[in-house]
Amino acid sequence: MRVIAILQARMASTRLPNKMLLPLAGAPMVQRVCERVLRSTKLDTVVLAIPSRDLDAFAPIAGATGAWLYPYPGDDTDLVGRYY
Repeated sequence: MRVIAILQARMASTRLPNKMLLPLAGAPMVQRVCERVLRSTKLDTVVLAIPSRDLDAFAPIAGATGAWLYPYPGDDTDLVGRYY
């Protein structure tokens, strides 16, 4: 059995736009989160679930961390749809 962690990220925050790309210890916040989750010895894969329009912003981070990208084609605010 494979164990997969799904992390949600999007750029369209109304209170703090682009917050996932703000620097945290010299790298984008979402990259730091991916790196920390990937340290788990119980996980096989980390999937970064994002709105499809944010693909260009998150692709370099997935490449740097080894996380998989899942660009969800639906509404940005449909969190359950991105998990499903």
